[in-house]
Amino acid sequence: MSIPEIRYKGQYYEAEVPDTFDISDRAALGINGVAGSIDPDMDYQMWFFVRYDVKKPYMQHNCGDLSCSWKLLDDFSMLRQICGSVEHLEIERLYREHTVAHIKDGLVWDFYEKDRPRPWRVLHNPLVPGKVRFDEDFAFAGMGPRAMQAMQTWQQIDHDPVWDRYAEEIMDGFLRIALAKDDYLYLPPDGGYGHPFTYPASGWLSTREPESETEGSEGSIMDQLGFSLLACSMWHRYTGDPKALDIARRMHNFVKRTSYWGGVADPKGPPEGTLGHIAPRLPDPACIAGGEMGHWHSHFHAHARTLRGMLEYGITSGDHNAIEFVRRSYDYTWSMGIPRIGWINCSPAAANVMEGCAMGDAIALAVKLCDAGVGDYWDDADAVVRNMLAETQYTRKDLMQKMIDDLSRPDAHSGLHFDHKTPPPGQQCDTDVLQRTLGVMMAGGLPDHMPNPWVMQCCTGNGLQGFYYAWEGAVRENGDHAQVNLLINRAAKGLDVDSWLPYKGQVVIKNKNKKSIAVRVPGWADKKQVRQFVNDHPTSFITAGNYVCFTGLNELDVIRLEFPVPTITGNYTINAQTKGETTYSITTRGSTVVDISPRKKGEGIFPQFLRDDMKAATDVRMKKTRRYVPDNAVTLW
Repeated sequence: MSIPEIRYKGQYYEAEVPDTFDISDRAALGINGVAGSIDPDMDYQMWFFVRYDVKKPYMQHNCGDLSCSWKLLDDFSMLRQICGSVEHLEIERLYREHTVAHIKDGLVWDFYEKDRPRPWRVLHNPLVPGKVRFDEDFAFAGMGPRAMQAMQTWQQIDHDPVWDRYAEEIMDGFLRIALAKDDYLYLPPDGGYGHPFTYPASGWLSTREPESETEGSEGSIMDQLGFSLLACSMWHRYTGDPKALDIARRMHNFVKRTSYWGGVADPKGPPEGTLGHIAPRLPDPACIAGGEMGHWHSHFHAHARTLRGMLEYGITSGDHNAIEFVRRSYDYTWSMGIPRIGWINCSPAAANVMEGCAMGDAIALAVKLCDAGVGDYWDDADAVVRNMLAETQYTRKDLMQKMIDDLSRPDAHSGLHFDHKTPPPGQQCDTDVLQRTLGVMMAGGLPDHMPNPWVMQCCTGNGLQGFYYAWEGAVRENGDHAQVNLLINRAAKGLDVDSWLPYKGQVVIKNKNKKSIAVRVPGWADKKQVRQFVNDHPTSFITAGNYVCFTGLNELDVIRLEFPVPTITGNYTINAQTKGETTYSITTRGSTVVDISPRKKGEGIFPQFLRDDMKAATDVRMKKTRRYVPDNAVTLW
C-alpha cells in the first residue's frame, strides 16, 4: 500500500502572551530532538541510545531502534498538533515511509540483511541464554498493535483510508501469531531469539505460557502485551469493529490475572495464632490483596501501558470493574512516589529511579481517569507536566556541556551497550550530538538530579507524548461550551488561555465563540479568595466542584481569574525503609517546584529544578509569539 502525503492543517496567528511555561515551546524542541535522533544512513532508523556522560557524547543503535520507532513517529504527529512546527517534515516523511515498509502480512519485521547484518538488532536484553541468532527475520510481536495505534493518530489527522486497511491487516497478523487458550490470548516470552516476545520467520521456538510476571523485556511481560489491549480497544471505539473488542477482551482476561500483580510494599498479616498485643510489633498488621487492586512491583512503564489498555477497554466495553482496577492501581502508584512534583518510583524492587517513559503514562492515566468520571486528577497532571516532565526533557545545552567539561573519570560504559570504543560499523555517531538531540527525554533519575545522563529513545517516545496529553486535556470544547482543566498557556478554536502561574495568580481567558466556559481552580488555591472578572468587571459566578462557571458569554469577552499563589515547603521521602531512602525538602509555588534539597553534587550529575527566578518574582514579561490551532486535534487515549 502506498503511503499518503503527510498533511498537517491548522490556523496560525500572532499573539502577545505571558512568558511562562508553554507546552508549545517544549513541543517544538521535542521535534528537534526526535528528528536529530534519526539516522538517514541506516534506512532512517533511530539511534536508540544517547550517552552524555562522556567527553564526546555519542548516539548508538540498538535492538530498540525499530521496535520503538512507532512511538517517535507518534511524537512527530502529536507535537506538531501542539505547536504547528513544519521543521524536519522531510525527515518525518522518510522516517514514516521506511518504518511502514517493515510491515508485512500484518507484522512488524526486522529483516536480516546479509550485506549489513547489524548484530545489535538481537542483543538488547537477551534473556534467553544460548538462543541468539543473527541471520533470520523476526517480528516484534507487540509492535504491530503499537503501529496500529500510531496509524489511528494519522487517520484522525488526515482521514486517509489506507491506515484503516493497515489496522485491519495488523489485527489479522496479531491473531495469527497470538496463542489462544480457554478465554484468553497470550504471547510466549521465550518464543524467539535474543529479545523476549520476538516471533522468528520460522515460527515460535516455544509456546510456553509465562509463569511469572517478571519474565520478558525490562523485567515484565506487560512490556509487550499492553500494546494490543490498548490499540484494539481504541480501534473498537473508533470503528465499532467487534473483532477488535474480542481481541481486547481476551488480552484483558490474560493480563488481569491476580498472579501478575501485587506490590513489594504490600504488608503481610501477623503470624497465625498470635495474640493481638504482638501485632503492633510488626511493620503493619494489615493484610492486603494487592493482586486484586492493581498493585505492581517490577516495572512501572510496562504496567502503565497495560493499565492504559485496561482503562480504554473498560470505558469502551462498559466494564466498570476494569476501570476500578486501574483507578486503584493509579492511586497505589503514587503511594511510592512524590505526586507533589510528579516523581514515580518506576522500579521499586530494583533501580529506584524515575524513567522518562513514566511521565507520559502518568499524565495519560490521570486525564483518562478524569474522562471516565471516577475522580479529579487534574492536579496530578499539572504537577507532572510542570515539574518532572519539564525537567526530564533535555533543554539546557549549556548545563550539559558544563557537566561534560567537568568530567575527569574515564568514559562511562553501560552493560546495555557494546564496548563503545570498538563498535561495529555504523553503530555509533558522535557528530554534533548535543544540538541534534536537544529536546529528547532523558532515561531517568532522582528528584534532584539525573545521574550520568543518558537517553533511551523509548523514554523520548513515551515521555514527549505526555506534553500532548496535558495539552489536549487542558481545554475541552463541545459546541457552545468549553471546559478549561489546566491553567497553562493554550490556544484553542473557541478560546485562548494566558497563564501568569506560578509568578502570579492570574489567568486570562479570551473567548472567541463560546457561550459558556467552566474553569477549574487548582486544588492548592483557596477558593474563598478567588476573584473573577468579565471584561474587567467583577462578576458573580456559579461553582461546580472545583470549577468556576461563566455563562451568557459573548464573542471576544475576556475572563480573568485572580487568586493567591501559596509558597509551601514540605518534606517528602522516597525509597522508604531501603538503602536508598532519602528525604527531600521541596518548596512549591502553586503546582510548580521552585527549590529542592538536598542536591547531590559530583561528576556526571545533571542538576534539576534550577529555578531561582521563580522563587519570589511576581513580575512577568510579555512576549510576542505565533499561536497555532490544528484543524483536527487527535482524541486522547
